[in-house]
Amino acid sequence: MPRHRNGGDRACRERLSQQQQQLVVRQQQQQKRQMLQSGGARVEAEEKPPDGDDSSLFPTLFVPRSVTNLDRLMESVAPFIEARYSPEVYARGFETTKVDSRAFFYLEDLWESFSEWSVYGRGVPLLLRGGEPIQQYYVPSLSGIQLHIHPSKASSTLTALMITAGCGNWEVDKGDEYVFDLHTKQLSRVDNADSPGQLSIQFFERDLPHDRRPLSNKMSLLASPFPELSKIRSCDLLPTSWISVAWYPIYRIPVGSTMQDSQAAFLTFHSLSTQSKSSSASPKFHQANTRTVCGFVDPTARISLPVFALASYKLKGSIFGPRGTDEWEQEKSLSQAAENWLKCVQVELPDYMYFRRRSSGVMF
Repeated sequence: MPRHRNGGDRACRERLSQQQQQLVVRQQQQQKRQMLQSGGARVEAEEKPPDGDDSSLFPTLFVPRSVTNLDRLMESVAPFIEARYSPEVYARGFETTKVDSRAFFYLEDLWESFSEWSVYGRGVPLLLRGGEPIQQYYVPSLSGIQLHIHPSKASSTLTALMITAGCGNWEVDKGDEYVFDLHTKQLSRVDNADSPGQLSIQFFERDLPHDRRPLSNKMSLLASPFPELSKIRSCDLLPTSWISVAWYPIYRIPVGSTMQDSQAAFLTFHSLSTQSKSSSASPKFHQANTRTVCGFVDPTARISLPVFALASYKLKGSIFGPRGTDEWEQEKSLSQAAENWLKCVQVELPDYMYFRRRSSGVMF
């Protein structure tokens, strides 16, 4: 039976999870503050960092003077997912008295939110340097994903994965941590686990972009051997669960005389856990109805997955290229957040490593 040695730093992961939440809060504050500010200003987190904070793990997110093309991209590619509730809430006609009314989503709901974008691309409204508006379309593909399932919720999924991986004769030890690789379809036990009983499921894409399936198709393919994967709930995932989506340009409207300024590609990072009750947690809950009734939930509500970090490729010379100090600061802080996150979850994401190595040149 394969066994891995756990080199993870749990304290580091927890601090990065807090950093992730703070970055999302700052992004959510951005539009409100832009309407009040006449010039660029650094936005400090409303809540104090934890004791022993390392400032390098909590880079200050810079708020530009006006909405940038990066802002438009991040807002456009954040998926909105149907909010789900416990069976008791539905049975009571969305009345929440004395029942758990916390919203969550199934992973299959997330894949579904990408289905239309996977076919037609995701349109992002952008401004050229002369102020001309265009609609740039990007196709999403899976770059990487890590699901860390809470020990109290992992047993049924683990049993199903054991059967799929041909490990049905294993005896489950609650003191062990388990890792399932969606690429190799191998299940491993982790030695010296600092998260006993936890089940982690991961996949890191290695195919070249032109050989990849769009995101929703890829996840359907990965999940087909074990349907249990699609039924994992966001509220059963630990805050260190995340997904990285690669966005490559496919066309723009109007086409224009050249596409040289439209070749930038991006990796966006999104949290997948709705476990936290904190107001600073992400994903973010959205009520569609403006009128709310005390004691009832909104059946049309949605959950969004904001971008908490971003990496770029061929940014220089593109319509996303920073046009001033404030936009350089914005790009730098988002890039630093991605680097810090991957470093502390100890993942060498192939797409990210490629972006780092090749800041210019021909696109794949």
